[in-house]
Amino acid sequence: MASRLLLASSLVSVLLLVALGAAYLLTGSTLALAQAADSTSDALTGLGLLWALHISRKPPDEEHPYGHHGAQPIAALVVAMLVGALALEVMLEAIDALASTATPTLGWPAMVAIASKVGIKAVFVALASRGTLLQRNATLRAFRVDAASDVVVGLASLLGLLGAQYGGLPSLDAWLAIPVAVWIGISGLNLARENVDLLMGVAPPREWREELVAAIALMPGVRGVAGLRARSFGDEHQVWVEIRVDPNLTVGQAHDLGEAVEQQLLQRGGISDAVVHVDAVVGTALPQERET
Repeated sequence: MASRLLLASSLVSVLLLVALGAAYLLTGSTLALAQAADSTSDALTGLGLLWALHISRKPPDEEHPYGHHGAQPIAALVVAMLVGALALEVMLEAIDALASTATPTLGWPAMVAIASKVGIKAVFVALASRGTLLQRNATLRAFRVDAASDVVVGLASLLGLLGAQYGGLPSLDAWLAIPVAVWIGISGLNLARENVDLLMGVAPPREWREELVAAIALMPGVRGVAGLRARSFGDEHQVWVEIRVDPNLTVGQAHDLGEAVEQQLLQRGGISDAVVHVDAVVGTALPQERET
């Protein structure tokens, strides 16, 4: 799903580039030219995220024993920087427009092309907002932020042009662009912060860890969970867990139980690596689970 969405976005961005370029040639609208340039950036962004998604799915190898999941947050971080650059560009254009007091020119080919872009990007935002897929996929979250920024910028542009042409408010588009730029900048900052955390190995949500502890405790042969640590790496998690078992088990039986728990963990979605430490316990009392 994510790969198809990113590929479709890149192809649509190329088509929008052609339409907006044609609108610029017909009307001379600098806004159409700016949107065409943005569509070029969108196409390159989509292809870059698609490449990162492909790399992240490669199996572990000798040089990358834990896989290639870090490709996704790295690509998302690049997108965050591009979104930040877009916010700065919008802000500077707004300030320049307010200083020049120039009235934007309404060209229907440009308006139709920009409105089409807004509608298409809104559809992509809706498709990329599906809960489970969005939570597990850093590239999709980056794509969603980028597409949402395009929708907001496009809507502000349309409102500004209509207000200037028919509402007697020549500076409306520039005033609208300032809060839009701030919103886009905050979105890029949040995206960057999230993916820096992923690259630094942030722990998964507490609810996810507590659910995992409860599931492990119910596995046959496990008397309890003494500790669990987990870190997020791209769209996958790495887990270390300490379980308590019957002290009467032989070394071989305890080892086999630990292997069984590890395999069960690896079969759960979102876990790429699991290490299980086995300790014997007398009775049923267990130390309280350590904080992760």
